Amino acid sequence: MIFGTSTGGILALALSLGIPAEEIKKLYFENAYSIFGKGKICFFLCLVQRTKERL
Repeated sequence: MIFGTSTGGILALALSLGIPAEEIKKLYFENAYSIFGKGKICFFLCLVQRTKERL
């Protein structure tokens, strides 16, 4: 079972439809400003960076 809320819900739906995670990531990176807006773009990019550091 895959689930999430807000943007996590979109990610969960995409994954459950078989869309590769790399393709979803590309969509988010290419459209981050449109998706998150000016105020939240830094939060998104910082979150991505923290995730990379954990891997």
